[in-house]
Amino acid sequence: MLNYDKTYFLQFTTKANKENNMQILYSNKTIANAKSIKFLGLTLDTTLNWKQHISGLIPRLNKACNAIRSIKPFCVTKCTEKYVFLVCTFYYVIWTHILGKFN
Repeated sequence: MLNYDKTYFLQFTTKANKENNMQILYSNKTIANAKSIKFLGLTLDTTLNWKQHISGLIPRLNKACNAIRSIKPFCVTKCTEKYVFLVCTFYYVIWTHILGKFN
């Protein structure tokens, strides 16, 4: 069964081809038109440019950089291999946790 509250369509346009006022009907109900949607972690808009997607990534990248910057004073320059491994693992966990939230 189609959930009409969560179903949208996206009409792609170009500079030469301006937007048509298209309506899609299914079982006598209108499917809503969206200007942008999130699909598989990417923000897609009608012109297929990256502006909205990048503006959504910037706050997450800032959080990751701030987290790394905050642990920098605790890292000793002459670490043993064990501590280097722990620091690298911590960096990896931070980046994958923050950047992995695409939904």
